[in-house]
Amino acid sequence: TYPTAEIWCYEPCLQNYWCLEANTQRCGNVHTFHYGLLDRDGELPIYYGTSQPGQNSLIRPGWRWQKTKP
Repeated sequence: TYPTAEIWCYEPCLQNYWCLEANTQRCGNVHTFHYGLLDRDGELPIYYGTSQPGQNSLIRPGWRWQKTKP
């Protein structure tokens, strides 16, 4: 409940961005941007979900996290 808060939303996937805009269009304190943020300059591929856009990811499907020894 922060009525004076400004909310900044970044969404690189177009279909998700359209949903974001539609869901926030009546909120004057929400600012939407159709791009993503990264800790360095460059571009990354987006892997699209198979059944719905909420599955989009920067992680390649089938890739598994592996623990590394310190």
